[in-house]
Amino acid sequence: MIWQSISKKYKRKYIFTCQEALAKKMLKNISSIDEIASKCLDICKETMGKESLKDTVTKRNRVNIIKDYPQNSRLLILKGEIIGFWFFVSLKKEQFELAKKGKLCEKTITKNNIINLNDEPIGEYRGYFVDIAISQKYQKIEKSKYFKLLLKSFIEQIEKYAKKEEIFFTEWCAVASTKQGEKFCEHFGLVKINCEYCIPSESVYYAKYEDIRIHLNKSLGKLKMLGVEKIYLKLTAQYEKYFGRKISCETSSEKSNRDTNWTKIGVIVAIVVGVITLIGVIWNICKE
Repeated sequence: MIWQSISKKYKRKYIFTCQEALAKKMLKNISSIDEIASKCLDICKETMGKESLKDTVTKRNRVNIIKDYPQNSRLLILKGEIIGFWFFVSLKKEQFELAKKGKLCEKTITKNNIINLNDEPIGEYRGYFVDIAISQKYQKIEKSKYFKLLLKSFIEQIEKYAKKEEIFFTEWCAVASTKQGEKFCEHFGLVKINCEYCIPSESVYYAKYEDIRIHLNKSLGKLKMLGVEKIYLKLTAQYEKYFGRKISCETSSEKSNRDTNWTKIGVIVAIVVGVITLIGVIWNICKE
């Protein structure tokens, strides 16, 4: 079969864009973007156990993302089968804020609310993870080379956007519905936030780039273990060049706590100085 000969040629490569996979006939029994979207949703269903993921709106949205934003998705292919993937988009501010509240609906992830980065100028944008999943058979997070490949390919794409397009993501958000999704968010430095509108099986993760950068900077050993340290350092260099400064090693909360502590110290010092001054005044009055 054609896919088998092609698979041998690319046996050391597992990650492809959807268009590459179709053009190189990498996939067994799949020959269209619609079929790719269906397979990805099957993996999500397998992982999450949700029949609703076969919803036609969800499938149509994935098809549109693959067609309209080809660089914003990757497939993990093994022996002609899709075993993992990721999709992300850049949302407009209003939709991004809805995502943070857990109010973003599938039917609203449309062209009207997604920024086409190919048509946009140099600048800062907001990233939203639509999907990331690995088939249950290959799901051993931390130990799985397939998870490492997905993570690395994602960082490579973000670095490519920064280097070639000068497009930088200053905020990231994701809705995690599985332990696998939560692990990916945590690896990436996203933090679980309070979500008023989330359903019980979902959690919203969010972080600004600086906090993600600081988190990853403190985890260089783990990044090295995952095989993404070098590409991560390249990404960091691009961001620091754009923002024109080094990023500190304090998270926002750490910085806030430090500032609060210094404020408390300042108040205490002021009180002490005031008391000493008052004692001095009283002493002088008594001497007279």
